Amino acid sequence: MKMTKKLILILSLLGLLLFSGCSGKGGDIEIDEAIPVNDTSLLKDSHTNSLINIEWEHSRIHDGYGFQYSSQLNNLATGSITYLLMNTTTNGIHWRDYSITCDSAPLLIELYENPTITNYGTLQNISNRNRFSSVISTVLIYANSTIVTDGTLLIVDGILGTKQDTGSTGSIALEWILKTDSIYTIKITNNNSNNVNCITRAFWYET
Repeated sequence: MKMTKKLILILSLLGLLLFSGCSGKGGDIEIDEAIPVNDTSLLKDSHTNSLINIEWEHSRIHDGYGFQYSSQLNNLATGSITYLLMNTTTNGIHWRDYSITCDSAPLLIELYENPTITNYGTLQNISNRNRFSSVISTVLIYANSTIVTDGTLLIVDGILGTKQDTGSTGSIALEWILKTDSIYTIKITNNNSNNVNCITRAFWYET
């Protein structure tokens, strides 16, 4: 009986402490004081107006700064080299992912910095991943560029094996923070004994 009374007393005291702590009249702070609704200093997601607790790149898409490029590379000849050129211009570029899927192998994929160029090639279309946003990427991407020297090699990847009936994928999946006002190229070499068809995709966000 005595234990029951002690337990009731302890629970009552805990209840008083909890209520006084949340009321703002003797406790520490109210919830509204901790997170003011209109406090612009808090980092909020522009699309949902919620506090950001999602991946940063996910939030950049919501804010209109996540971009994607994709294209088809048809009938790449045996032994041929194809370049995808990127001019980073002014913004900070977080190059997040690049992948290429082809109908046969092997292919070599290389990322270079600051090559020597004689012809930029054909300017490509870039999509904003937030279709409500009117923000345009500061990156300029060109296809069929003419490169004299490759520059500084950053990474080597590729699709290994021999000719296959099903598609194979190679990717540069780790993030690269690219320099501003610089040129980068993705060099694709078809080491296959046959012509190949590929689909290439890239994703990045800007700061």
